[in-house]
Amino acid sequence: MVNLMISKILKEMENTAKPVSLRFLCRKLELEESALEGMMQLLVQKGVVRDSSRCMDELQKNHSIPQCGGCTVSNCPIAQNLPKTYSLVNKKSSGIGE
Repeated sequence: MVNLMISKILKEMENTAKPVSLRFLCRKLELEESALEGMMQLLVQKGVVRDSSRCMDELQKNHSIPQCGGCTVSNCPIAQNLPKTYSLVNKKSSGIGE
């Protein structure tokens, strides 16, 4: 059941071909946010999906955001207002069951 849902998540992300928000996926797949968030965390841990908050950390560390004041994601006024988004790391392999 979980593998089937993860396959649906990955297929939807492939079809969209750009970063997708957690809310978008919840609506599209008719899932509760808490359930989907757990599956997304699994995909992030497997290296299949990239979490946007980690991307913001990297941008801040590399000083790629000119107006960045050096705050962390948890207290950044820019990052706090962004929707939680995810993008595929590698479209060829789901990384699940490998």
